[in-house]
Amino acid sequence: MKILLISLPRTGSTSITSYFNESNKNFKTFSEPFNINGKLGYYTYKNVIKYSNIFVKHMLVQKPPGLKDLTTKEQFKRFYKDFDKIVFLDRKNLTEQVESLSTALVTKVWHTKYVYSEQQHNEHIKEQTKTLKYWKKKMISLSNEYDCKIFYYEDIFYNKEKMLEFLSEINSEYDEINFQIFLDVDKKYRVEKTIKSII
Repeated sequence: MKILLISLPRTGSTSITSYFNESNKNFKTFSEPFNINGKLGYYTYKNVIKYSNIFVKHMLVQKPPGLKDLTTKEQFKRFYKDFDKIVFLDRKNLTEQVESLSTALVTKVWHTKYVYSEQQHNEHIKEQTKTLKYWKKKMISLSNEYDCKIFYYEDIFYNKEKMLEFLSEINSEYDEINFQIFLDVDKKYRVEKTIKSII
């Protein structure tokens, strides 16, 4: 089976991919294979799609080598033809999504806990807000046209039943140990700033 998770940044997609990889050993798992700056390799579309059982996490904003001349909609038509299951992942709270993205862009650290600071981390806010609004509209349009469901970070990471529904949608096995390691809400990156009492 060929499964494609199409996400936008800062939606928990890396944690989900790590969980899938550890819980479904009969699948070949790819995390952003079409990201030219990816740490896990940069692959052509043919070299990814050739596997019978694959799970691919793909960022909507990225273009696979070999499909770069196609529009986003044309690329999706190809995905729709080649994959058995396509699921979208986004985040409802645009402000927190952009703040998380801006922090990662400033610090160059993508997968660790952080405390957001307007003074230190907000230089990308305006630009990334505009960019994400554009891609959110693209995602909704594709979802509606091809009847592919959009799941949201806030729903699945803060409600175990919703997460189990999501895992079922991507045909994942359930593993309690891996769930606690990768998907428990306590593992979220953002840490709220605490105000020290003067009392």
